[in-house]
Amino acid sequence: PKYTFDDFLRVVDVVSKVRTEPCGSIRRINVDIPALSVSDFRRLKATGEIGTYTLFQETYHRDTFKRVHPGGPKSDFDYRLQTMDRAQTAGIDDVGVGALFGLYDYRFEALAMLQHAEHLETHYGAGPHTISIPRLRPADQAP
Repeated sequence: PKYTFDDFLRVVDVVSKVRTEPCGSIRRINVDIPALSVSDFRRLKATGEIGTYTLFQETYHRDTFKRVHPGGPKSDFDYRLQTMDRAQTAGIDDVGVGALFGLYDYRFEALAMLQHAEHLETHYGAGPHTISIPRLRPADQAP
């Protein structure tokens, strides 16, 4: 991204201070940002403003993941898969997971996503708050 994590934390701070009448304030800031280290997750948690942290695994099928992410920061399958473990270790227990159905067999993805949720529940006492399931077929006129 063209912004730093410190920039992102400043934005969270600004957004958290928004007040309007008669509606009040923003009660939850849900974030969908790249995978973080445990130390950065701790900094995110320390803001006291975060609701749900969401990160799509995109695909739980290792070979497909390698094909769609051959290089760059997203290319480490295990680092991405263990993102929610790092979040939980840092005290963020409100997480959301998802897969992009269509990259690999949706049945595999659904079962793997549920297994991921069960892993989090078993190891941290809290599974994902949300599981995202995008459409199963392409949109009309989409490339």
